[in-house]
Amino acid sequence: MRAAGQRRCSTPSTCGRKYCEKETRKSSRTRRQVLPDQPESREASDGRTDSVLDGAPATFEEMKKPLLLVLLFALGIGRMIREAWALLSLVLLLSACATTPNKTTIPNDTVSFVKDAWVFSFSPNMPAHLTSTATGWYFDFPSSDGVHYVRVPYHAAKSHQTLTITYRVTGTGKFISVDAPCRGAGFSPILERAGDTMSAAQEWYRFWGKQILLVADGQIHTAVYRLDDSTAWTGVFGKSNGSELSTTEKNLMAVGLTYGGCFAGHGVYVEGGKIRFELLGFAIK
Repeated sequence: MRAAGQRRCSTPSTCGRKYCEKETRKSSRTRRQVLPDQPESREASDGRTDSVLDGAPATFEEMKKPLLLVLLFALGIGRMIREAWALLSLVLLLSACATTPNKTTIPNDTVSFVKDAWVFSFSPNMPAHLTSTATGWYFDFPSSDGVHYVRVPYHAAKSHQTLTITYRVTGTGKFISVDAPCRGAGFSPILERAGDTMSAAQEWYRFWGKQILLVADGQIHTAVYRLDDSTAWTGVFGKSNGSELSTTEKNLMAVGLTYGGCFAGHGVYVEGGKIRFELLGFAIK
């Protein structure tokens, strides 16, 4: 028995085709629901439709964006660590009188030769620190620009009369000053006042002693500078000033050596060989 008005589908006709097609679609949906292992679409907990089978691995395309974000994050962290380390190294250079157990205490009126106390500054192609020895340090000149500044923290609590430098230069090659053509390459002692920012406006915050020409003769040399002789020291623009020199000596932040040609600290390198500079002594008395 069938309800009134219901048509059979066994013999499709023009008048019953719509009913027959409707029944066929319904029957198809019903069969699909009971097929085994059919990857049915399911509603995710956040309201999205998810058609991926449980346990199916994500594709590379799906993981590419998260992986890129993780990589960018890691690179950013690495850069921040490097910048923080560079800043820490500068702070350690300028804070000579440390009192914490993990820092080396440098007493007043002492030129330290503890490991890593001396550092390169503004020196491309050079490491952060020099190679320490029992009585000083050494470095090998690079084959391109170049060694500029080598400094160590220093604070004077009393007045001094002399600065004595003992050194040796060995090897073969040709010294080149970065500001060539100029006179031969050399080095000079430097006195640096606290608060120096390497600005040309701070004319009297850096004083240099007379330049010594670099000669790789393998001999030990000693140079003595009078700290109480204002004519033996010049400021940023090559002029002497006794009053400003005295102020700098009373407020020292660092001392060291700079390498250059016409301009102290503009850099020196070596071509056609290998040359080593050894500092055997640097004393302020």
